[in-house]
Amino acid sequence: MGLSKLKLSGRKRASSLLSPRSMRIRKIIVISPGIFGLMAIFFFPRLTRNPVSHLFLLQLEKEDVARFGNVVTSLAIVFVGLSGLYFMIRSGNITWRKPFVEQRERRIYAVFFLCLILTGLGSGWYHYDPVEERLIWDRLPAMTALLSFFAIVVSERISLKAGTHLLWPLLILGAGSAIYWQVGLEQAGRGDIRFYGLIYGYTVLAIPLTLLLFPSRFTQGHYFWRVLFWLALARSCELFEQEIFGLTQYVSGHTLGHCFAAVGVFSIVAMLKRREPLPNT
Repeated sequence: MGLSKLKLSGRKRASSLLSPRSMRIRKIIVISPGIFGLMAIFFFPRLTRNPVSHLFLLQLEKEDVARFGNVVTSLAIVFVGLSGLYFMIRSGNITWRKPFVEQRERRIYAVFFLCLILTGLGSGWYHYDPVEERLIWDRLPAMTALLSFFAIVVSERISLKAGTHLLWPLLILGAGSAIYWQVGLEQAGRGDIRFYGLIYGYTVLAIPLTLLLFPSRFTQGHYFWRVLFWLALARSCELFEQEIFGLTQYVSGHTLGHCFAAVGVFSIVAMLKRREPLPNT
């Protein structure tokens, strides 16, 4: 009798989580940080990027070893993007297992892998000669890759329709924030990173919130957490650039960051190779 009551309460709890009211609340939780951030941003003065890290990177990459490491490891991201596109082509002929339910999902992943290729190429181009004029080619494709990844998470956890419709507006918004920053650098000698920082910060927060609050439509959903772990580690290495180089004298934080980022996004390719749609998806 006690076991049957426990099963019944479990079913009620699961049904309450999937109720329309619960869905609305969880969507509000995901969206609200972006709304509050957008309102708060107008109360802050123009924010410029800290020039110290850029000057250190400029000084660091006068050394051939550091420049070679940063450029070569950028190509690792290109390799991951190419391997992802190759899988997209190859998986279209797989009949015994479907990593996608609809063709729309395949297109979102294809855009993501293309953005990864551009990110690696732009990063290599910037690190070969890290001047302010080239910085946009490092930041713009990286932002579009992050936002296309967010569109993937939305499409698989919240709604395929929402993720599909958000993809291109998100890419345009992210690219526009990077261009706005760059225009400020060229015209006034100081860029305004408020909008770029808002979009980046909100996306970094919204992705784990979405993963926590919404169930996956596929198996192997835990791979998304692996991606976030490696990307967080990569970002940490970039933030502690000077300290890492001070310890190693050969390897920069960006070099390690590129390697960790490549491992992280390759987890997505590994996930696609192993996953299958869950029942009733």
